[in-house]
Amino acid sequence: MESNLKEAVEQKFGAKILNRGDCEKLAQVISDQTGNGVNYNTLRRMYGLAPPVKVRINTLNTLSIYVGYSSYYQFRKESPYEVSWSASLKIYEYLFSPNQESLIALIKNNMLKNEDYLLPLINIIREYIIDHRIDELVRLFNSESLNPEKFRYKQKLILGNSVGILLRTHSLSKKEVLKLSKSSFYRTCIFEIFVDYSSFDGYYSSFLSVLHNSRLYKNKIFVKCLLNTKAYLNCTPTTIFLLKNKEIKPLHPILKGRYFSNFLLDQVHTKDFFYSIKRYVDPINMFQLFYEPMVISIVTKNISAQAWLIEQIETQKKRHNYGEPHYNEVYKLMQTQYHQSSGNFKKARDMFATINTDNFILSYKSFLLFFYHEVGYCLSKTEEMRSLLKLSLKNNPYKRLRKMM
Repeated sequence: MESNLKEAVEQKFGAKILNRGDCEKLAQVISDQTGNGVNYNTLRRMYGLAPPVKVRINTLNTLSIYVGYSSYYQFRKESPYEVSWSASLKIYEYLFSPNQESLIALIKNNMLKNEDYLLPLINIIREYIIDHRIDELVRLFNSESLNPEKFRYKQKLILGNSVGILLRTHSLSKKEVLKLSKSSFYRTCIFEIFVDYSSFDGYYSSFLSVLHNSRLYKNKIFVKCLLNTKAYLNCTPTTIFLLKNKEIKPLHPILKGRYFSNFLLDQVHTKDFFYSIKRYVDPINMFQLFYEPMVISIVTKNISAQAWLIEQIETQKKRHNYGEPHYNEVYKLMQTQYHQSSGNFKKARDMFATINTDNFILSYKSFLLFFYHEVGYCLSKTEEMRSLLKLSLKNNPYKRLRKMM
């Protein structure tokens, strides 16, 4: 299991650990992101760069925290997720039983207790949606077993993307949309996680509309930002809104970035983007803060914003390494578009060749592929890339994107 942990650390770090310098840099990143220290010599021994010794549990715990778990024990329990055959059979027996309480009790007493519940839970939710058993799904969401606060962000990411993708092709009635929108678990773990840029004029718009008008929904900033992006993509007026510092400060870095990126949708307010966001730059959460601005700078082809973001990120990357694949791939796409727009075609082609579209996060992937294929066609002019661009436009039928063709 230690070998699995070492691989997970390298994946998070974004590079193989091959020498002493890598160990020193990794030790600094771990310290910055977890607040716990790991001696670089310990890392050298773990990765076979020095004579090995037995790794202390405190070190294993720190490395597990670095890759997103609460402890090494939890890492061993959840990586990979496993459920026994007997438990799986019970899930489907109770799923189609008239008494839903048995299913809820199974989740509470067995699956949650053993922390091996995520994948079967996804299957349960998908089955309910496919069968249009929304009342039962909402009842499950509202049960004590599924408290959103018990889910770590990584778990929400897996759950939200696995369920959200189903809603693209499985339409719900207005009544079903309204029922799901009232569920805190649905809003927190699915709607706010699977931000479906390719469906702003489809099913996702229905949820945006309901939650925009709901007095009970607290995350109105999130919805306002997405409605602005939708308006921009459809070439309709955006509504820039301003928050006070006391309102911005408690926001999650990703939501802060989403708010500031709104300024890039309106040329009049672009200057406010630079002035406002720089006050909140934190090297530890930098990519979370800059993720949405990178996406919107690609959408708007704002090379001044791209130049500023590249400067900020490159400065910090000398001291910190950010290994989240979806952040890094969007950064590469932004750099490619920046170099192409600036006329540096060699740099653009070199950067384009390094992009791995498999690492685009699922909720954004279909949308980002349009810009990937667009810049790819500009750089290559091949018929294959043109065909892929047309397909991407079909998946994102927005007026502004049609103008780019």
